[in-house]
Amino acid sequence: SENEVTITWPTLPTGVTAGTDWNTNATVGEGATVTFQLSLETGYDPSTLMVTANGAALVGVQQTGTTVYEYSFVASSDTTIAVSAPSKLAYTVLLPSGNFTAAFTAPTTYLNQTSAVVEYGSNYSFTVKPHTGYKILAIYINGTKRVVDPTWAGVYTVNVENVTGPQNIRVDAEEVQTYAVTFVVPQLGQTLVQY
Repeated sequence: SENEVTITWPTLPTGVTAGTDWNTNATVGEGATVTFQLSLETGYDPSTLMVTANGAALVGVQQTGTTVYEYSFVASSDTTIAVSAPSKLAYTVLLPSGNFTAAFTAPTTYLNQTSAVVEYGSNYSFTVKPHTGYKILAIYINGTKRVVDPTWAGVYTVNVENVTGPQNIRVDAEEVQTYAVTFVVPQLGQTLVQY
């Protein structure tokens, strides 16, 4: 008669769901190949999903065009499967520079005023204020023009929600044209006001 070994299956962490043959066999024949699949939910980093059998790393084979990974091992003894919690995907967002000042207002934990790491599904906000003598023409997020009205102080606030990929921010600014205007009253022959 064949010896049996016990397979201990863990509760799956957030971001991972069970696939084919997960937790179907509590015992298998000694030396049997055990194969199972796990699915990574959208927004999680596959490079951070760690699966082990008795502490030995298992290499997941991604199923073509999916977020499903297949794992196999030979059960030569009682085996405990472990699955680490994967990290959410994160994107470094850089604010542009130019004839304006741009600064993050959220997330509150940014790298510096012009660089922040934003997790998948999260939001971020930033402000743009033109330098003296300049005006903001447009603000683009990933190539899409954002309609943003400035505050009374000339500050534009941009809110970006539900980040699902890398971010590209562009701010177009141009110099404000100025003209010299002089008012002269002919009867007095003198300049009253000059701008």
